[in-house]
Amino acid sequence: MGPSAGGVVSDKRNWSLYKADGTQSRRWWVIALFAAWAFYAGASSFADRLLTTVDGTIILSRTTPGVRPVTYYTFLAPDGQQMHLVAGPTDGSLPRKMPVGTVIQKRKFELAYARNGQRVNDFPLGFQVLWIAVSLISGCVAFVWWKSERPE
Repeated sequence: MGPSAGGVVSDKRNWSLYKADGTQSRRWWVIALFAAWAFYAGASSFADRLLTTVDGTIILSRTTPGVRPVTYYTFLAPDGQQMHLVAGPTDGSLPRKMPVGTVIQKRKFELAYARNGQRVNDFPLGFQVLWIAVSLISGCVAFVWWKSERPE
């Protein structure tokens, strides 16, 4: 057992990037699946925050127990209508611990919102952009590996 040109060879499994005959391994699809998952993880929270629209005062708040709690808010809009919002356990949602009586103004296509007149910009934009960048790089690697496997 010893190192090879493409990785480490063991008695149980060959984890090298290249097969014994010099051709590349067909493990590109694992990287492609990771790229898809990383893109979903980065883009879904970003899209959730961008598409949320709220303008009103919290009149009812109910939080579920558990490891990943969810808060159900009921808002009273300035025109007297009630709106409902679900604040989930992800970065894309608004905070889950806002008390009744809090005035929230969140416009569509903005990451920040106003809580009781104070601007709050608590969205981790750098982290989401990092996940999207990781997904794009992984997707490019998977594409290059897939392209090299295709018969000429």
